[in-house]
Amino acid sequence: MTQNSGKIQTKNGGKKEKEYSIEWIQKTCTIEYKGEIKDRAILKWVPFINTLGETAIQITGWLSVILSVCIFFIVLPTLPENLYLMLLIASVCLSFFIVGLGLFSYVKYVKATRCKICNKNYAYEETANPDVREVSTENSYTVAITRYWKCKRCGYIDSDESPEDIVTRKGKIKKPKRIICEKCGKSGIYPEYKTPDIKSNESIYTRIRYYKCEYCRHINIEVEKAYSGEDSSGWESKGSDPRL
Repeated sequence: MTQNSGKIQTKNGGKKEKEYSIEWIQKTCTIEYKGEIKDRAILKWVPFINTLGETAIQITGWLSVILSVCIFFIVLPTLPENLYLMLLIASVCLSFFIVGLGLFSYVKYVKATRCKICNKNYAYEETANPDVREVSTENSYTVAITRYWKCKRCGYIDSDESPEDIVTRKGKIKKPKRIICEKCGKSGIYPEYKTPDIKSNESIYTRIRYYKCEYCRHINIEVEKAYSGEDSSGWESKGSDPRL
């Protein structure tokens, strides 16, 4: 999915929450779409989060990880040789470990929910889906997420923009490949139009490659994802939707 310089094209028209736009100005590509409101279900179990904010997240996360390690290496070896009991305890350890690691990904988010007016921790609630803007040039690639807040304590309305926990970098161009243009339907072997982009979020890696059709000049996007590290051989083709 793409388009020619200076024009904006919308994908998945008919469902606004699923639409996104791509604009090209020479070799600079700007992608804009709606993101998702952060799921706070796991935060309901964090004690003192309204008082300590992100510090409560860090303490609970470390305690969960340390507790899981202690149970696995200290308690588990002392249990009687009962397979079902050992599997149960191992499952509990794994659950604590996963929850602990998962909490660390919320630290920046919870820090952002501190109200700038009443200074209460974990006071902001999201009022709308965030806006996501990705900008790719030949030498850089950035992702900015704008979230919209309202304080549940004093009613203050706010917004902020940040990359959150998304890590971005430029990839490496690979050999030319056969591409079927999604606009004109013609196929050909094309080199990459520009340096590919890579972004990672919670161990999910997304790589975006660009190919320009020599017949209609349409710039086709190819999206790949990996779940075991960006240097692995496990990249899978995921169509042309570049969103997170």
